[in-house]
Amino acid sequence: MAGLLGKIAAEEGRPLLMMGHGTEHAADETYVRLREQLPENVYLACVEGEHSLEKQLPALERLPVKDLALMPLMLVAGDHARNDMAGDDEDSWKSILTRRGFDVRVRMQGLGTLQEVQTRFVEKARKII
Repeated sequence: MAGLLGKIAAEEGRPLLMMGHGTEHAADETYVRLREQLPENVYLACVEGEHSLEKQLPALERLPVKDLALMPLMLVAGDHARNDMAGDDEDSWKSILTRRGFDVRVRMQGLGTLQEVQTRFVEKARKII
């Protein structure tokens, strides 16, 4: 998965910020392990839990460029992606980042639309069956 996300960032020609869902549950720590696997041009923050955009802002603001792509780390690009990530409200990630001087490009694509992810799901289902 990490390699695929790095490839998407390269396609976008800019660092990629992934929006995970997050949770208040102990399972939120899964995002720590995922973040450790990500290439240097991919960042991760979550709507809920400990891994908020606010906590990622210092790292993003240290980037040498102010170009950034946003994409949901979710199977579908649903409500969180449309509103919390890419909406026009002042508290959307796109609005927050734009106010901070970033040129933001939104990639409104859920992971479930990617062939590599679909193939992986099928492989895992076959193993289980």
